[in-house]
Amino acid sequence: SGDAPTTSHTKVRMAPKRAVIGQTLPVVGQLMTTREYDVIDASDNTIFTTQSVPKLASGFDLVRDDVPVLRVDSTFSNRTWNVYTIDEPVFEGQKPIPEATAKTGVNLYRKATIVFEKGTADHHALVYMFRARGDDVDTVLVVERCKEGMTDVHWHFQTSLPPKGGGELASQPLVGYWKWAGSNIPLTMDDKIEMELVQGSDLALHVILAIVSTIERASLKAEYSG
Repeated sequence: SGDAPTTSHTKVRMAPKRAVIGQTLPVVGQLMTTREYDVIDASDNTIFTTQSVPKLASGFDLVRDDVPVLRVDSTFSNRTWNVYTIDEPVFEGQKPIPEATAKTGVNLYRKATIVFEKGTADHHALVYMFRARGDDVDTVLVVERCKEGMTDVHWHFQTSLPPKGGGELASQPLVGYWKWAGSNIPLTMDDKIEMELVQGSDLALHVILAIVSTIERASLKAEYSG
């Protein structure tokens, strides 16, 4: 647990736009409200940015070439997050989500839901993708915080494929891995998220997962010491 992907992979870094220079400890309130990042590839090209959405207290947009392509919002205590496409159905015949659409005045179509389990210091989450059969979903990823052999590091996460047929999670191949690098404390000094993904993985989704995992862990930090 905690190893970077070993097959051909993609590397990106995510630099927060509101790092606090000289700060030596994370401030929980800042971690819970930071949603704006530049996503930069290995050639120093900015491939995505994220930006807050004024009408969504917890939400943000994933932006490519100055155009928002995905919108994200939390539904309850930063444990459940919905990912929407904007004015573009995920599949033919899909209807926009009324409540989400009413909040911002644009048609939002649900693409995925991220659900963090309650009561676990591993910050375990499942990622569901919505398909072309009404409300049917597929579980496509498992998110968890890395701990084994990393006692001094608390902000490392990974994604893996869900077990099939009752198999063990540990036997599943990793899809992505990310960590807060630098001083290992989010939003301090020049810290940034460093991410590695298996080639062909959904980069946009993993950028969102990195942001919401940080927010979710910060929001529960008082509950867990790890």
